[in-house]
Amino acid sequence: MRKPFHHQFNPDQDEKDWNGQNDRVKIQPETISFATKVSEMALKILKGVWFFSMLALLVIFFYVYAGLPENVMLWDFPQQLALSRSGLFYVAIVLVALVNAMVYLVRQVAGTQTGLTSWFYGMIATVNIFLIAVLGFIHVFNGGERYDYSRMAPAIYGSIILVSVWLISWPVIKIFQKISAK
Repeated sequence: MRKPFHHQFNPDQDEKDWNGQNDRVKIQPETISFATKVSEMALKILKGVWFFSMLALLVIFFYVYAGLPENVMLWDFPQQLALSRSGLFYVAIVLVALVNAMVYLVRQVAGTQTGLTSWFYGMIATVNIFLIAVLGFIHVFNGGERYDYSRMAPAIYGSIILVSVWLISWPVIKIFQKISAK
């Protein structure tokens, strides 16, 4: 006769079943390798997302740069801030290079932690999306056409929210893993 359900999973008991085998649950090595493969697949997917976001950022940057006037106005209120077209080019190229080079630095520091590396690839991809939105705003602002700039707000704020949510997700994931491990 079988034990009642609530007595079957008592971790303090080390009883044998009718076959003389231990009642405890055994984790198969295939389960561990499956979890590793899922983690490696997430890393590969986020690497691809990061790579394509970087390519999109560069393509949009060169498109925006081609249409900018010689003096680029970054904002107009309360005090006007303008930059030369070549100055904006070099500042943007250095910013894009530094932000995207951090991926390689974190990958070297993190080592075999595929979770952190995957998360950081996604983080840099969201930063690239934010930079695309900012470049779009600079393009519209300096385009010389009449445009309602409030229509750019969803893109700018949406990308800021995306970066913020992604930034907060890593501590939340670690806290959830710590709670679920108990």
